[in-house]
Amino acid sequence: MRQQIQTAVQIFRANPELDDDEILQRVMDTGVEKQMAVQLVTLLPLAYGRVALSDMGLIFTNTYLCLGQPGKGRLDALPLWAEALDFAKQDPEPSFPIASRSPEIRAANSALNDGQKLESLVWSPPAFLWPIEPIPGQEQTAKKKSNWLQRIWDDPADYSVTCGERIITRIVMVIAILVGLFALSLVAYYAIPLLRR
Repeated sequence: MRQQIQTAVQIFRANPELDDDEILQRVMDTGVEKQMAVQLVTLLPLAYGRVALSDMGLIFTNTYLCLGQPGKGRLDALPLWAEALDFAKQDPEPSFPIASRSPEIRAANSALNDGQKLESLVWSPPAFLWPIEPIPGQEQTAKKKSNWLQRIWDDPADYSVTCGERIITRIVMVIAILVGLFALSLVAYYAIPLLRR
């Protein structure tokens, strides 16, 4: 898989003027199967963009949407996603030719041009034009479904929030639970003697 990633990265760098359809065709011309080529062309810019923004403390959503065939999924369920992120982190070459294609980098540039702070942005899931299909021989990671409390605690929404907002939300949740338990104990304390009469 690393060889295919390296090939796709070289194609991105050598052809900055090509659109995504042309990059996809060039990647497939090297012998990469279509399902993997689609994931390479969609995930590599996203990975390079997130690595470029990683030192800013931004929190991105782990979900994605597919526009070509409506659907959604989790990035961490795609085996190629972890490989692409790892490759982008270790790549000594300039990331701009690839990262500039990322929708999140484009959104960040637009926000900065409008005078906004990146820390105040809410990042929506990236939307891909092509459907993300499983790569033959590469099974998607089957994640154990979390219970409702873990989903509330870990994934407050499909959209990301800043680290500070997440901490405040968790503190408020704990306080609300404690207040609710205290209220229940007060009701029980006063209701039980009334019921005994």
